[in-house]
Amino acid sequence: MEPANNEKEKIIDMIEVDNMENTYRTEEGFRAEESNRSREYYDTQAKNSTRGLERDASKTTEKIKYRRVGTITMGVSLILTGIIVICALFKKDFDIMLAVKCVPVVLIALGVEILVQYFCAKSGKIKYDFLSVLVCGVLIFGSLGFAAVSPFLTYLSPERQAKEMQIQKEFEEEVHARLSGISSVEDVYTSMGLNFTFPDGVTLETADTYCDYANITVKVNIPESKEEFASYVSEIRDALANLSIKDTNIHVYSMEEMNENGEEVSYSIELNSRYSMNQTMEQITGAVMVERNYYDYE
Repeated sequence: MEPANNEKEKIIDMIEVDNMENTYRTEEGFRAEESNRSREYYDTQAKNSTRGLERDASKTTEKIKYRRVGTITMGVSLILTGIIVICALFKKDFDIMLAVKCVPVVLIALGVEILVQYFCAKSGKIKYDFLSVLVCGVLIFGSLGFAAVSPFLTYLSPERQAKEMQIQKEFEEEVHARLSGISSVEDVYTSMGLNFTFPDGVTLETADTYCDYANITVKVNIPESKEEFASYVSEIRDALANLSIKDTNIHVYSMEEMNENGEEVSYSIELNSRYSMNQTMEQITGAVMVERNYYDYE
């Protein structure tokens, strides 16, 4: 009877082992299935979260509107610059320097545009168009610079230089013709120049308006006294009255050679105003400058 009981016990043990293995396998599969479900759940949550963030970011981007600042100011500035350049090129007497001095108005207009956008824009951000501002600024200053240099380039042309030399020669001939009959005059030097605004059709009679400077230097004979030198000056002054160039500086001088006493005397006077052209003989004598230099070689 004992061997039969032992076999039953073995069979029962084998059945229990199989049940335990099946139970373990079932629990392990359940855990794996739960793990997969958890992984799928978290992956789904992560994807939904990412999509939500992207959706929110897109909404935020759509809400933010950028307002460019500088476009209006630069557009108006370019139009005005073009008008100024055209006026400077086609109108000879156009004051280009006044336009150059007004260039800072562009900065003022740009500042006003920034303030208007800042206070009037209820939403959005201000964005500066730096490239546009830089390019337009270079164009503005370059155009104004070209317009400012253009008159000087025109002034340096050979035709205008020849015209100015012609006026200078006519002025010299006028002065020599006025002083040719005065015996006290030894030599005459003249110089004059026109500014760059003189027109192409300028003549000696109309050159006074465009004259920058006009100088006449007259050397006279050595006088015996200050009064005699003043008489020379009076005669020269009367001869040069009412020249074509009204504001002319007249310098009269005489240089006496060294005498036996080692003394060198020079006389000179400047007639550089309309008042001096109307002085009496006594006033001229009082205005004469006398310089005495002594040299002792012993």
